[in-house]
Amino acid sequence: MKNRSKRRKITAALDGSDPSRLAAELAVQIAQKQFQKIEAYYIVDEALILDPYSDHGSELGWELEDSSSDYLLDSFREKGTMELDWFQQYSREHNVETATNLLLGGVPELILRYSRNASFLALGRRGNSHAPQKDHLGKHFLQIAHHAGIPLMIGGDESRPLNKVMLLLENIRHCDQAVEWAGFFHEN
Repeated sequence: MKNRSKRRKITAALDGSDPSRLAAELAVQIAQKQFQKIEAYYIVDEALILDPYSDHGSELGWELEDSSSDYLLDSFREKGTMELDWFQQYSREHNVETATNLLLGGVPELILRYSRNASFLALGRRGNSHAPQKDHLGKHFLQIAHHAGIPLMIGGDESRPLNKVMLLLENIRHCDQAVEWAGFFHEN
């Protein structure tokens, strides 16, 4: 099977939410078929660390003992490490090469910077604090989707194998790549 991709990597943005993990799993399926590497990022949101009134426990998935910036930073680093470890294990099980990075900063800015030369960006559409709100689009998702110059793969609410690709094209620049992807999945 020949590698048709002109770009060398896929980028996955992880936050621990189900949609984020499902998007990452689909990215692994594609990477496996196209022999691409995945770079996965967990970004500790500096704005969340500095806001003592945020719902940190929902985003982390556990109750906090303290709300100091140092404790929050350590807690989010722990969460990020767990997510990146999960992703490395999942990718290893599917024989997909990965590189993972835990970063601190502005989520949209860093994701956009590190995904600039990717085939596509896999991400969830909302963080953990909005998990019950199925129709909610997170603020980071909206900022990333608005400014991304590459195709996006958005995680859903249930796990399933990739068998259909829906393509929404904004401009002709992505048209050739979209047709190539559609043909690739039709053949396989």
